[in-house]
Parts: sequence; structure tokens; C-alpha cells
Amino acid sequence: MKIHYYSFASNKSHAADRRRFFIWAFSKQSKAHKVEIFSPFETGDDSADLTIASTTFDLHRFCQPSWPSLGKTKVLHLVDGYGLYHERPYRDLLRGVVKFFKGEISRPVISYSTLVKKAIRAADSVICASVEQAQRVRELNERVIAIPDNHSFLNGRIITSPCAPDSINLLWEGLPESLSPLFSLGKKLKLLNDQRSVHLHIVTNLRGQKIGGTFLAYDVEKLIRRKLSLYVSSITVYQWSETQLLAAASVSNVAILPVNVNSPLHQLKHESRMLLYWQLGLPVVYAKLPSYLRVAKEAGVEDLVFESPNEFSQKIDWLCDQPNWQKTVMRINEFMQIYHSNQVFQEKWDEVVNFLISQDSRNRRMLESE
Repeated sequence: MKIHYYSFASNKSHAADRRRFFIWAFSKQSKAHKVEIFSPFETGDDSADLTIASTTFDLHRFCQPSWPSLGKTKVLHLVDGYGLYHERPYRDLLRGVVKFFKGEISRPVISYSTLVKKAIRAADSVICASVEQAQRVRELNERVIAIPDNHSFLNGRIITSPCAPDSINLLWEGLPESLSPLFSLGKKLKLLNDQRSVHLHIVTNLRGQKIGGTFLAYDVEKLIRRKLSLYVSSITVYQWSETQLLAAASVSNVAILPVNVNSPLHQLKHESRMLLYWQLGLPVVYAKLPSYLRVAKEAGVEDLVFESPNEFSQKIDWLCDQPNWQKTVMRINEFMQIYHSNQVFQEKWDEVVNFLISQDSRNRRMLESE
């Protein structure tokens, strides 16, 4: 069978590609199929039996009944919650304008979320990144499958260690636009720093953009130091790369996941960052988001959730006790080995692709019988 995949980025290096479909596409399981990968701005022919398109693909084109061609299966690949919640009209309009100027949609729209919903309905199936996203998608399209990100490429790459009696190294990883919740913990970091030296390791992009991740660039490291340098003993900022992430994690004791839990978009965040930290062997103190709490309960570490700045400090203090740290790391390592190994991930994608292809075969038989 022939599969066309439209990636999330023109350079085909987006994390949503590398940690998801690409792992299966370049594995032995995919050899039974002919897989062709395109950027979202390229145009493949209509010869594929199965077409999987990301949300950076032109959704106007995706919604056309004649694309890719009548009877062929098309799948929408979602990794975030855009379009799955009620967004303020001006933000919804701005998102559509930015998407148009970035070339991701062929014409501007008043409501980008409406276009996403239309694409979800137009899809034969939808692949998303979490159970919570799937629940929302199912309101628009019953044929939805949730597959989490895969971080097994990080497994065993470093050895982490518990906190020293007089210091702690905290790791935060993410995009610049996700830094605000970390900044809000400044005073609590100061209280922790009064008890033991707090060394903060931040892995992100050193250049940020204020509008749509595209326009109005700013110096991210300068912003971080202005917001947090008064509260901790030291800050090390790393330009995001796999090598730098491993370097930062290797000297860290605990990872932190503060999030704006009042944001409807954040309520639909998938558990990727939690799994990434766990794959590195780091316990995580995390905000109370549905996806984070779900996997934490599955792993038996739900007690590390925090709902207030005071709880954040308490959870960090609890992990500074070496037996608590070791017990937590043992649980997350066992969980990742059983449920999030590379083999489990590839088998999941293989199962999904084979199901989608069988769906395509049924569609063609129905057309031939008409």
C-alpha cells in the first residue's frame, strides 16, 4: 500500500514528526508499505491509498471532498488543542491571519477554530496525541485514535542522581511562549533557595517570537534572567537541541512542569513533556492538568501534583529526601519500560496504519459496488 504523509514543518524536522510518525515510517514495520513524506507546502499526487496530513497542511484543501481523490482515505494528524475549545474571537481571528501569512492556509479565515473543526469532520479518521484530545475530537468525528509521543531515543542516555543536602538542580524544558507559569513561581523558588541553593537549568529557544511564533523576535535568555535571577543561586540557559537537553538533564535532580491551568488550550495539552522527563529518569513536580494527572496515576506518582505555589515548594522538599526520590524514579522507570518502549510505540502505529488501510479498502469496495 502507498502512504503519503504531510509533515508539520517544511524542513521535516518538527518534534511532532520526529517523535511520532517518523519513528514508525523509518522502522522495519513500515517496510510492507511504500511511504512518501512531503512538507506541508508540497503537492503529492493522488496515487496514495492513505494520506495523513498535519494541521500545518492547507486545511482548505484538506476539506475538499475531491482531495486526495474520491474513495481514498485521508487522516488529520492533530497534536494540540487548537479548534477543540472556545477561543476568544480576536485570538481566533489572529491565529487564522498568522496561518495565512505563514503560508499554512491558502486564504484567511475569520475563525481558524471553525476551519479546524471542519477539517476534523471532513477526515475519514483523526490521529491525536492524548486521551483528552480524543474525547473532544469524538464530538465531531467518532473515528479518532490517540497516540502519545515517543521519547525512547533518550532511554539510558544519562544517569540522574538525587539532590545534594545543600543544593538542588531543577530542569525546565519548553518553548519560550510557555515560560510565564515558570516566572510566576519566582517567589517560591526564592524560599527554596533560602533553604538550599537552587540551580535552574532551562532548555528552550534563545530567540522567541511574540506573535504566532513568527513575528516580533526577542532575546529569551535576557528575559529569563530579568524575571528569575533574583530568586535562585544560578541559571543556565541552553539552546534547545537533543545534545543540550541531555547535558542539562544529566546535572539535574528534578524536573518541573508549571502550566497555566486556567487556559482552555492548556487543559488539552498532551502528556509529552511529562513522558520526556520520565524517559530521562527525572521525577517531575507538575501542575494539575488532566493528561499529566492521568499518566501520573498510571505510574503511581500522582502525589507530585501541585495546585498552588505553596504545594510546589512542598513537593520539591519531599523529593529532596533521597528515599522518596529513589522510590519515585523506580516507579517511573518501570512504567516507561512497560508502556512507552520503542517497541510498544511502533506496534501501536503499525496497528493504526493497518486499520486505516483496511478502512481504505472498504471504501474502494463500496465505490466499486455502486
